[in-house]
Amino acid sequence: MAILTDPTTGAPHVLKPYHVFGRSLQHADCNLPDEKVSLIHATARWSAPHWTLTDQSRNGSFINGEPLARNQVVALRLGDEIRFGMPDAPAWVVTDVSAPADMLLPVSAGLPVIALQDFQVLPNEESPLVCIYRSSNGPWLQETSDGPKALAGGDLVQIDQDVWRLVCLAELQSTLVPSGFTCMKFEASLDEEHIRLSLTRGSLAIDLGERNHHYLLLMLARQRLQDAEAGFDPHAQGWIDFDSLVDMLRLDKAHLNIQIFRLRKQFEEAVSQGLIGHDFIERRRGGVRLGNVAVEVFRGSQLEGRWKPGAQARAEGVFPA
Repeated sequence: MAILTDPTTGAPHVLKPYHVFGRSLQHADCNLPDEKVSLIHATARWSAPHWTLTDQSRNGSFINGEPLARNQVVALRLGDEIRFGMPDAPAWVVTDVSAPADMLLPVSAGLPVIALQDFQVLPNEESPLVCIYRSSNGPWLQETSDGPKALAGGDLVQIDQDVWRLVCLAELQSTLVPSGFTCMKFEASLDEEHIRLSLTRGSLAIDLGERNHHYLLLMLARQRLQDAEAGFDPHAQGWIDFDSLVDMLRLDKAHLNIQIFRLRKQFEEAVSQGLIGHDFIERRRGGVRLGNVAVEVFRGSQLEGRWKPGAQARAEGVFPA
């Protein structure tokens, strides 16, 4: 995302892929209320791999003191100083020249502009309270302990007194997920102090190693196995009450939320490869379950159970590729 600093207020202005500077209140994205400035004075545009500025005015635009010819297209560089209308006008400073990105723009004073990755936790990874990520079909989701909520451009994201507004600028790059089901393979030691996890889908595979929070996924996988064995309807399978899960794992709710967010972060490589979607964990108010992924659980060398979507739990058999 490109950012220009307003010389009057010091506020950052994030550029749209096509951004207009001028005196027109109706048409300008950055309003410049100076009589030397034209109604439509200049335009900035993302033209990969650069941002460019084009002057369209009577009195001209200036970059680092050099005048631009009318309709001249110039690539913007980090640190450039742009003046509109006069060479001694207040300078807009280019502080970022990265590609357009979906972002959270601060509504509350003093907050940073946040360029969204496909996965984002707020306020930070050490104390995550909100998780924002792309759904499998593209739109953003905001997840809290109450479950996920779809976000659209212009929606507010609030944490305590801090408020951001979602701005969608990036061209959506869809990820095609191969057909079939991803299988989560759990390999637990006999004392269950060590839980190794791997993901496979056809010829794709990722070894996720051992992590403390894998035990949480193992609990959810076992609930899937148990409910499938009992013949529960698939829509009802696998749900565990959040309070019960807190007791089972001997964690408080805040720490359990942190573990879920850390799992989502750990799975980012698998998500980016199309091996699995962010919905590998599903949440609703008061509950959580393992999503629509196949599971295979070993304790020591003993197979504990297998399950795949649409099938009953079973203690033997192999999933087709």
